[in-house]
Amino acid sequence: MSGAERRDSGEGYGFDGDYGFGSSDGDASPRAVASPVSPPPPAGDADAGAGNIHRAVSAPSAHSLPPTSEINAAFVQVVESMEVSPQHEQDLMRLPDEKKWQLVLKDRARRKELPPEYFVGQLSRHLDPNLKKKNVNKKSVHGLVQSVTVLENLEVALRTNNAAWVEEFVDHPNHGHLLLLQFIEDLPLAASQKPVLPVLARKQGEHHLCIMCLKAIFTTDYGFRKILAEVDMFNKITLNVQNETDKTRVAALQILARAAADPQDGGLAVMDAMQYLSVTLAEPTRFYTVVSQMKDGSATNAYKQAALEMMLAFVKNAADLNMLVYWQMDLERAGVNDVVQDITSPNSGAAEAVRSLAIEYAKELVSVDDLAAGRQELLSEHSQTIAEIQALQSTVQALTKDRDEIRKALKETQVKGSDLDNMVGSYKKEIGRLNTRLQEATSIIVEQNDMMQEHRTQLEQLEREHLLLREQAKAGVIRIAAPDGTQGPVIVKKENEEEAPPPAPDLPPAPPPPPIGSTAPPPPPPPPGMPPAPPPAPGLPPPPPAPPPPPLGSPGIAPPPPPLFGGGIGGMEPRPRIVPNVPLPMVNWLPLRNVKGTIFEELSDEKPLAEINFTEFEKLFKAKESRDPLVKMLGRKKMKETINVIEQNRARNLVITYRRIGMGHDFLKKTILGTDLTELLPEHAELLLNYIPTDEEVAALEKHSHHKDRLDEAERFMFEMQKVDRYESRLRVMAYIGYFDELLLTCAPQIEAVIAASDSLLNSASFRKILEIILAFGNYMNSAKRGTAYGFKLATFTRLLDTKAQDRRITLLHYIAEIVCEQYPQAEHFADTLTGLEIAAKVSLQTLQTDVTGLRNGIDLILYEREKQQQNFVIYSFYTNAVHKVADLADRFKLMQEKWKLVTTSFNENPHKMEPFEFFGQFQKFADDFQKCKADNIKRKMEPEKKQTIRVITKDEFAEKFSDLKVELAPHPLLGTTSKTMG
Repeated sequence: MSGAERRDSGEGYGFDGDYGFGSSDGDASPRAVASPVSPPPPAGDADAGAGNIHRAVSAPSAHSLPPTSEINAAFVQVVESMEVSPQHEQDLMRLPDEKKWQLVLKDRARRKELPPEYFVGQLSRHLDPNLKKKNVNKKSVHGLVQSVTVLENLEVALRTNNAAWVEEFVDHPNHGHLLLLQFIEDLPLAASQKPVLPVLARKQGEHHLCIMCLKAIFTTDYGFRKILAEVDMFNKITLNVQNETDKTRVAALQILARAAADPQDGGLAVMDAMQYLSVTLAEPTRFYTVVSQMKDGSATNAYKQAALEMMLAFVKNAADLNMLVYWQMDLERAGVNDVVQDITSPNSGAAEAVRSLAIEYAKELVSVDDLAAGRQELLSEHSQTIAEIQALQSTVQALTKDRDEIRKALKETQVKGSDLDNMVGSYKKEIGRLNTRLQEATSIIVEQNDMMQEHRTQLEQLEREHLLLREQAKAGVIRIAAPDGTQGPVIVKKENEEEAPPPAPDLPPAPPPPPIGSTAPPPPPPPPGMPPAPPPAPGLPPPPPAPPPPPLGSPGIAPPPPPLFGGGIGGMEPRPRIVPNVPLPMVNWLPLRNVKGTIFEELSDEKPLAEINFTEFEKLFKAKESRDPLVKMLGRKKMKETINVIEQNRARNLVITYRRIGMGHDFLKKTILGTDLTELLPEHAELLLNYIPTDEEVAALEKHSHHKDRLDEAERFMFEMQKVDRYESRLRVMAYIGYFDELLLTCAPQIEAVIAASDSLLNSASFRKILEIILAFGNYMNSAKRGTAYGFKLATFTRLLDTKAQDRRITLLHYIAEIVCEQYPQAEHFADTLTGLEIAAKVSLQTLQTDVTGLRNGIDLILYEREKQQQNFVIYSFYTNAVHKVADLADRFKLMQEKWKLVTTSFNENPHKMEPFEFFGQFQKFADDFQKCKADNIKRKMEPEKKQTIRVITKDEFAEKFSDLKVELAPHPLLGTTSKTMG
């Protein structure tokens, strides 16, 4: 047997067998084992099948009942599946346990009955045109049940099963209500034909059964809505009002009364159906047939009650007074007032229920005359109200005029106040700029004063040395540097000297001694690069004479000059100055005198100074003599301040943005309200944020709201968008959601890079060694003239390339790189230990902080909108996924700020005035420059050495030039090397 045949015959659905609720001994416990399903009834045996469907369940005995708690729990489920009133539900719950359990068993039995597909299949087969032919064989009707039996069982199933069963019957793909309507239309033709087989015969009463099935569907709200949605359904049901069977007419009127009681569209649908009946039967007015049948003496009380219920539903559920009067007049024209008067008369013989409905209908009627009189009163009150409104309008116009004048004055005051605010802001900016320039000028003056003081000190020292040299020249002994660059003292004597070394080519001849009684000679010119010493004030005595020269037998060691800064500063241990053997160029670095709390507090240049041989360095970086004393000062270029007043042309830009988005006003508002990022891109939402209406714009748009058609394109757009609730907040949410992932992926690597770079700068041992070496070279070159430094600023890294050797081929950084590669190979690859430096050198702390703050504020805005839009799944799911990511990023940003503050203060920088790209960029550039210098050194060593031409002075030339001088070299007090004491 096929699946369709099994479905149509009822096999497998418990159609004929027991329902599994009883046993041979009468036990009705649900725990009993169900009996097997009996075979399906033979085709055409409709009575047997119908009787088996509703087999009675034997009453349970008292000793077989389950516990009371189990009975109540099962009964509650049965009552919930029934559509009963609360009062009826309480009455059912008061039933005894035996009755409750019996109802539970019956409900379970119904659930074992046939599904909706069975009845749909049976009715569809009866409507099959092939079964109406004369050559129908028995095989084609196998499993088919007679139509009257199917309709009887269907009516019981629709009436007794729960609402879910009815919904399944009328829903797709069954559409049982439409199938019943088609069956009603097919009944006249099928009844007029002689059936080929008995199972195809149509019995009397099938039409009534179809109406009863529709009535059963109507009892559920879902079935009522399905039938109400069909256009012709009520028309076909209304035609049954003229049916020859009284109970069919009553059922049809009950369906119409149920529909007319619906407060939405039921009354109008029934009225349209009555109009269809009137046109079809050519009635003089609507309701004529119904009222005529009520006047007929053969009309039953059931028919009158159903008709009055329908009419009363019309009167009670009219949408307004006009509709009520309209329907009431139709009923009066049909003669219903006479029928109601007859029913309410004492001798009418009508049932009490019919009489009460007639009395209630008469009470619900309205008097047209009273309505007309009330209308006249309302018109009079309307005229008075119009006059009062006109008076109020004139008052409002006067108040509006005063309000506009006040607003105009307020706006002018706001404009003046805004202009004053702008002027104050401009003045404040100008004052700030002037204060900045004043501070810069003050710092320059202080720096120049310090430089002049240092120059004066050096000039006084040179004067003393000059006087000392004059005395030594007078005595015949002078100290000069060894001409061959050796570090031992070289003494040149006047007598018995055969091989004296050639003198320095740039040594000036000793001046003759001044005559006795004359004033002191003028001081020598200052060294190159220094301003001339100021002349002595008039009237003051000349400086005292120089102290007597040391005896000839002394070792010739002159005491070192006193330090310019008077020893250590800020509690630092004082360090001696280093005087090189040859004049060296000055390193344009930024020294630190107080390194407390910085990384230089743990560093020392004493060990590199003792380990490095500076002889070759002095040859390469020896400064050239320059006779030009001019000091070039760089002038600051004054920024040409201009004032620009730019008109933003807001309306034009808004129109461009709106056309770029390409949406209509209504669709754009719908997209924003739905947070649809597939339609409105995040960048478009961000553009719209630039055109949020201001308070002034909103006020102006409201003023012209009654002329919105005359608004220009930009103004019309703002007018429509301000209708969106929380317009700005919704746009910010959409822009935030769209850019969230991109912003998160941008911020996280930058934060991690700053953390890693800070840790590596503080913990790299090889980089610390590089800092010590740079500090050693800087002190070796500068401490003699500028004092000893304990550290240096980061700007020193870039200035190492500015200090070049005498031949201008290499820089100081080239030489430091060569020393590191030769003597400190462990520090050669220090750049590899500085992790995260490349990314950190591109980070802007201000931008990063703005992004992180934006992420925090954005997640707060998302939380606010989630509370406002609790049904918005986009916002809810986004907040759930994003809140933890933002919290983790905020924690890492806080750690980054701590690391940033620590590393900047360790290098004596202000973390509030320097950006990471400036700070780490100097380290990154230094590492790149160091690697480039290493490569240059390797390349230079591979090139062939060029021959250098050296002019050698003969002994005769040297003896002739320094015949009367005695030359000695003074060893350095700290390093033990010779130093040139005369520039």
